[in-house]
Amino acid sequence: MKLDGAAFPETTWGVVCAFRPRDAAERRAGMETLCRRYWAPIHRFVQAALALPPGDDAADLTQDFFVWLLEGDALTRFAPERGSFRGYLKGLLRNYARNSARAARRQKRGGGARAVPLDDLPEDPADPRWAEAERAFDRAWVEEVTARALERVRGALEGGKHAVRWALFQAYDLADPAARPSYAELAARHGLKEKDVSNHLQAARERLRREARLELGDTVASPEDLEDEWRALVG
Repeated sequence: MKLDGAAFPETTWGVVCAFRPRDAAERRAGMETLCRRYWAPIHRFVQAALALPPGDDAADLTQDFFVWLLEGDALTRFAPERGSFRGYLKGLLRNYARNSARAARRQKRGGGARAVPLDDLPEDPADPRWAEAERAFDRAWVEEVTARALERVRGALEGGKHAVRWALFQAYDLADPAARPSYAELAARHGLKEKDVSNHLQAARERLRREARLELGDTVASPEDLEDEWRALVG
């Protein structure tokens, strides 16, 4: 099996395999990786589900979810043949949020309501707020994967023999469209021909595509799953 010309990892799990550790240290390391990759999407889900403004409440609930993951066995039950890890994590998050809301309602009836309004979460799984929360998760996931891929491209190009490629990519693809220079302006600025500018930009875009697919490859179990996640990323 191939992944952009490279062998697909034999473990097939990439980063996800770290979530089935053999000891506490490996478990913590796996959780740190999970936090880096998914803190923003989970935080965005919590904000949308509860209609919370950015602040400590959403951060506290996000932290609670990660603690629950670390202390429980939900991650060890992930079956990659049933779908992407992203989809599995969203399902865990939805179930955790609903269970937490039920507990908050019971606590409220007992006179000890938590300050964070978990009891405001919708009971009905078909409530549109859940769908909006999942869309918020996915938007943050796209931003996170793209940012990580861009950082990999920057690290590979900046300061090396292809530094001009990164400079052109920054000046054109990453610029505000309203202030984007023309190819002719970039060529004059860097002492290049316009065709060279075009070639450099195309190469940088291809490098970004490759790095994004490598990012996704760390969290899927097969090339087929990779293609599904790729479509979700660029679709």
